[in-house]
Amino acid sequence: MKRIINYFSYKQIKKDIYKDTESQGRTKGFNLKLYLLLMLLSFILVFSFCLLFKIGLFFNCLVAVFFLTQVPIIIRRKYLAASNENKFKDVDIYLHQMLYSFRRSSKIDRALKDSYKISEGKLKTCIKKALDELSFGVGENVYKDAFDIIEAEYGCDRMRALHKFLMAVEKKGGNTRNSIEVLNYDFDNWVSSVYKFQKEIKKIRRDTTIGLFISIGLALITSYLCLSLNRFSQNPIDITKDLSYNISTSVFLILSIAFLSWNLSSYKGDYLKSLRSDKKIMDNYNLAFKKSTKSLYLISIPLIVIILLAAIICFILKLEIISIYLLISLVFILIHPVTAKRRAKKIAVNDLREGFTSWLRDLSLGLSKAPLYVALEQSLRNCPIIIKEELEKFLEKIDINPLDVNPYYEFLSEFNCLDVSSAVRTLYSIGEMENESADETINVLVKRNNEISQKFDEERYSDITSGLKFLEYLPTFFAAFKISADMLLIITRYL
Repeated sequence: MKRIINYFSYKQIKKDIYKDTESQGRTKGFNLKLYLLLMLLSFILVFSFCLLFKIGLFFNCLVAVFFLTQVPIIIRRKYLAASNENKFKDVDIYLHQMLYSFRRSSKIDRALKDSYKISEGKLKTCIKKALDELSFGVGENVYKDAFDIIEAEYGCDRMRALHKFLMAVEKKGGNTRNSIEVLNYDFDNWVSSVYKFQKEIKKIRRDTTIGLFISIGLALITSYLCLSLNRFSQNPIDITKDLSYNISTSVFLILSIAFLSWNLSSYKGDYLKSLRSDKKIMDNYNLAFKKSTKSLYLISIPLIVIILLAAIICFILKLEIISIYLLISLVFILIHPVTAKRRAKKIAVNDLREGFTSWLRDLSLGLSKAPLYVALEQSLRNCPIIIKEELEKFLEKIDINPLDVNPYYEFLSEFNCLDVSSAVRTLYSIGEMENESADETINVLVKRNNEISQKFDEERYSDITSGLKFLEYLPTFFAAFKISADMLLIITRYL
């Protein structure tokens, strides 16, 4: 009961939206008047549709109550999405300003002060705390402690890469032109692809919402068709009084409301954190490359035997339809190990490309300061989990024979990802080069990494938008279900 109260409670919703006072300044105000107004408008909207469909009072209340249960979750998720978009804008401002200011002054404190002047809200508060840490903190890790304050709120791979680079330059100095160009190009590509994706998501949501209301309008045709037929019938029939009509209409409206709720609140827009944990990544990797198809079939044997016996028993008892359904499910179970491994490999390649671009970015920064082997060893510490084991083996092999080309061809070869393999082989040419030639090759490597990163982001966002675009047609199926049910009812009543 307490959970239900908290779910609808204005105070709890506001607490969920505003986790701290600083975040309130970056999100449109939410107050009790707005909450009550949204609840009232939702109730009026749904009740209007119920009146148009002419369903009974009980079903009116059922549909209206269901919609009211969706309002709090829509509010929470919409504000969460807005908060995540604001966080991304903060990171965009921070990354570029820090880079521009550091290029000019080569001082972290100066770059932070410049970023503080143009920031607002939570970002401004975090930078202020970081500056205080630089002013009053003690010890060798004062820069790391200052950056940790900002990363705790906005942490992402690119921010960590920037901080790592800034601390290395502050400590050791050196020529930073190439490294700054590496980071700046990467930041620009990432930011532009995210803004493009955000714009596409909003367009899809708008089109889907319009399509949903058109589908509801189409579903109204059959009930009013019945009224038109009554003009030419000696025995007028009102299908809206029929129980099956009320049930099918209520199901249609509830499905439409659930879809509307999902459409308005499905993608929360967390662009800074990876959606997959290290455990999920490794579980999927093990399924794709460590477990054999045979072992997956052995796990499925008990279930296969049970379903097969059940199908035989149903056939003996002359329950042929149930037996057929059981055999169909058996077919899906038999092909599942193959499809599961295929899907796991596809996901593993995506995990690799995401991790590889992050690792290669860090490695490129390291190569501007150290030889290849040293940079590889340094990258191992913060290496993405999906690369870590292979990188350890790779280091062992080149430690034994630095001139051997085979380790470069074997590194990450099991993924069979041409983009990654091509970039890895470029590393082989860096080891024995003079500084000037090595810099040119590193630039080629960086450019290739940025192309891989941009291609991966575009494909990932394209997969998401393609899925959402496909679901635009779902309301059409809802309307088809409703119209077919009504037509069947009209035919049975009039014939």
